Amino acid sequence: LNNLPLRMNKLLFLIVMSPIFLIAQDPMPVKNNNTIIVKGVEFAKVKEVLLDAGFFLDQQSAEDGTIITKRKGFCECPNKEFYQLVYYIRVKDSIVTIKGKFSQAAQVKLFNDHPNTDDKDDFSDVFYWKSKNTSYNYLFGIMMGFAKSLNGSGIEYKTQ
Repeated sequence: LNNLPLRMNKLLFLIVMSPIFLIAQDPMPVKNNNTIIVKGVEFAKVKEVLLDAGFFLDQQSAEDGTIITKRKGFCECPNKEFYQLVYYIRVKDSIVTIKGKFSQAAQVKLFNDHPNTDDKDDFSDVFYWKSKNTSYNYLFGIMMGFAKSLNGSGIEYKTQ
């Protein structure tokens, strides 16, 4: 009986603080999300962060707010495959929309200095998949890392 006020205080604290904890957490993507929205970021900042991350720009238009990167290779994924990732980005009214496409490249071609595919039909959309050991989850994680590095005011995940 002596601990009743202490228990009530703890319960009251949890009830009052739980909405704050929910607001403070980043939203998480759900299966098949293929688009990341970052709010509060300008076009120049997106270019700067892309270049700092080692991406080269294939096409860009500040007037239209669009950026398409050249493909960049990643091979630190669970199944040790090598993937090429391309970002398709639109910036409008300080809202960044990020989509990605990827292609699985044969490492033999890379080591033998053969050209990789440039055919956009050979590229697949990147989307979130809950299974941890998939290329989709790995590559969407890279996109999430990029989105967070923009330091925007908020991030959302969508299926478009």
